[in-house]
Amino acid sequence: MNTKWTMALLLAGAMTMTACDKKEAATSDSPKTDEGAASKTPPPEVKTPKGIEDPSNDAKVVELAKAALACEWKSGRPDHKCDEAKEWRKADELKKGAADKTLVNFLADPKPEVRWLGATALKSNGKSYREDSAMATAVIAAVNAEKDVSIAPVMGDAVAKIDGEKSGQLAALKSLITDHPLDEVRAAAVGGFLFHNRSDANFDFVAGITKTDKNDKVRLAASKSFWVGNPSNKKDAVCKLWLELASDKDKDVAGHSAYHASFFPHGGGCTTEWDALLTLIEGKAKEGKVASSFTSSALKYLYSQKKSTPEQKAKAMAVAEVLALETKNEKTARSSALRFIGETDPKAKKLATKLKDDKEFFVKSTAKDILEGNIKLKDKK
Repeated sequence: MNTKWTMALLLAGAMTMTACDKKEAATSDSPKTDEGAASKTPPPEVKTPKGIEDPSNDAKVVELAKAALACEWKSGRPDHKCDEAKEWRKADELKKGAADKTLVNFLADPKPEVRWLGATALKSNGKSYREDSAMATAVIAAVNAEKDVSIAPVMGDAVAKIDGEKSGQLAALKSLITDHPLDEVRAAAVGGFLFHNRSDANFDFVAGITKTDKNDKVRLAASKSFWVGNPSNKKDAVCKLWLELASDKDKDVAGHSAYHASFFPHGGGCTTEWDALLTLIEGKAKEGKVASSFTSSALKYLYSQKKSTPEQKAKAMAVAEVLALETKNEKTARSSALRFIGETDPKAKKLATKLKDDKEFFVKSTAKDILEGNIKLKDKK
């Protein structure tokens, strides 16, 4: 081979290698595609159904619940005449906490009707969830998430039965009572809290709510809860609290507290507070500031107490007369006071004559009943 052909072949080979190198370099600089990338994409998350469709639920309880759900629902609850609703209420499968886990699951259901079934059944039949940490935690979480006012009270009732100490959820319970956005939940929860969580510290917690909570209905529920939930060593403390609350700015808190202080049957009653209570009611009656019929009932029940003295009984009668006569007092409170006199004082017709033409219907109707003998004297206490 001559020199010219040799040079030509070498030059062609060099050019070919250069082109291949450039192609290879370009290929290496471009983004690499992982052939297995598509296969590595995570599969869509499969969510476990919650509420009534939770696969861990008791099948028979779900069957009963779905039958009750088919009833006509009125005002957020099944028609009480519906046979399936009756079966739900009396079902053996719900009794003594047998269905607690399933019922707790119901509270997480998106449908308020299912949550209502779960909450009411837990309130009536629940047992183990009150002390079981996992179930108590789930109930508190469900109630904290509740936004439907129509079922808020029953959700609060269910959470109120949890034993905070045994379940380890005392702090969470208290936080729910003070911070839940629905006052209806908070009122129901605080109303039953002390009965299942009796201690000095919890007494102080509820007593604080009666004075400082921003909502009067919550304060009222807290003040009433001592009637059945008061620790046995706190009788004197609650009697003093009720006397203080009897002068509260809210008429319902004031009226119920006066009633409780006069009628509390435990530990001998609030005898130490009776004189002060009578004086307090007398002052309000004279000023025309009695706004609740429960205040009138306080006079009646204090009078009927076996331990009330003749002087206290006489004063209760006298204050009732003042209350009935002062037209600025609330009409049903005046009527209630007049009825008390009609059932107690043989001379009640004299007062009734003064009020037979009263402008308030309830007052003049009661006066008429006394004059016509429809309201009769009861046995003297």
